[in-house]
Amino acid sequence: MAKTAKVRAASVAEGVRAPKRAAIYTRKSTRHRLDIEFTTLQNQREMCEAHVRRQGWTLVTPDLPYEDPAYSAGSEARPAYQRLLADVEAGKVDVVVVYKIDRFSRSLRDFLNVMARFKELGIDFVIITQNFDSGSAMGRLTLNMLMSFAQYEREIDSERTKDKIYGARRHGRWTGGPPPLGYDLRERRLHVNVFEAATVLEIYESYLRHGSLLRIIEDLNARGRAPKAYTKKDGQLGGAKAWTVANVLRVLRNTVYLGKIPHGDELFDGIHEAIVPAETFARVQARLGGNRGSVRSAQGGYLLRGLLRCGLCEAAMSPATAHKGGREYRYYRCIRRDHQGGRACARKPVSAPDVEQLVVEQLRASVHNADIVRELTTAVGERLVAERERLTRESLLLPAEIARLRSQTRDLIDSLGSVGEAARVVIVERIEELARHADASQTRLEAVSEGLDRLSEARADADWVGTVIKDFDRLWGHMNAENRERLVRALITRVVVAQDSLRIELVDPGEVSNAA
Repeated sequence: MAKTAKVRAASVAEGVRAPKRAAIYTRKSTRHRLDIEFTTLQNQREMCEAHVRRQGWTLVTPDLPYEDPAYSAGSEARPAYQRLLADVEAGKVDVVVVYKIDRFSRSLRDFLNVMARFKELGIDFVIITQNFDSGSAMGRLTLNMLMSFAQYEREIDSERTKDKIYGARRHGRWTGGPPPLGYDLRERRLHVNVFEAATVLEIYESYLRHGSLLRIIEDLNARGRAPKAYTKKDGQLGGAKAWTVANVLRVLRNTVYLGKIPHGDELFDGIHEAIVPAETFARVQARLGGNRGSVRSAQGGYLLRGLLRCGLCEAAMSPATAHKGGREYRYYRCIRRDHQGGRACARKPVSAPDVEQLVVEQLRASVHNADIVRELTTAVGERLVAERERLTRESLLLPAEIARLRSQTRDLIDSLGSVGEAARVVIVERIEELARHADASQTRLEAVSEGLDRLSEARADADWVGTVIKDFDRLWGHMNAENRERLVRALITRVVVAQDSLRIELVDPGEVSNAA
């Protein structure tokens, strides 16, 4: 709800106060039984209308009723709810009437925020089945108590479910999710899949023999040994299509193959059969630990980070650093080759200093052309403005997406108390999945906000770029690493490394330069 108060139109005529204008809000969580002749939404509305008539109020009748079918009260992302709040702000409503408190809100924080705003605007809030309204101190106290207990019950349900999952794992039971390679899931228990188990053992033995993840990947992919596939809830086939470093490591580090069930940092004896001998597993972990750190990805100090693409497979090329003989080596690596081996892409790592020097030389040659300078400056300004518009749109859409995910999570938590043990496991798995998506969306929203902050002076950035490229030869040598990256990202959309050439694509798609 908007924070700025709007002036409420006077409702007094000839010294007599007009009847209160009452708006009725109704809601149902799901579409179940909405097609019957007399729905719960109709029942809520009729009882609220009777209360409005008894009080002598005037019923507000908008073009569309304030009715939200199949929406959760755990979120404010409900169309009719938002229309109601907007009409309250516009001074069209004096009292909001609902059937029960949980029809209006199940979030204590959201509810209290709305009630505070209603108080500022002089809006009464009435719950007809619970015989009180916000016009009295007792009514306000009771409302807060009801909301607190409702939230407490949901949190207790969630804690009980987590306790049951912990208890199941403590007894060695699989508690949900796709089974790992080497096992099938039948009657909620892991059973060894003999063919897949042979692949698991081959992975362990190959790693102990050669110590190379890429060799394992190339061998498995060449022989058509696919990673574990599973059927998702929508009926689609899930799972990786080819082996990568990530899913090979997942096999090599999975304690389920020892006959164990993990829970956080704890390991419990599972009721399933082990596939990998304990000695083999221990040797693999020791070798994995010894191989860490020789090559690491690099975040800063790489001029072309995020811009470089492989000319053979079109995958991104990521920066990396290696140390040998006391010296540091900086280079860019093809991500596809790193993840899937030389069979997936033949592009070998390229020296970071060499490719960066070529790009700078090409930029220097380009900015000596006055026409190119003018076109680049214009293109940079347009791109920055377009990027600002894109991030602004994303910043408006992400909160609704986060609210939707949180709403679904709350609905699932609410349902835990009324389902059986088997269904609880599935629901908790879905709750965890939704939480991961919501966290990812929240992280993206924060990144978008930071991006908008950086673009808040788009025109100034464009002017700065224009100034720099007009005096490139003198200023480049005095710029720090951060400003060099800033300039390169403003001027270049991407750099493609082919087998024997380098292609630089400037911000204007029509201006593409090549260097042998």
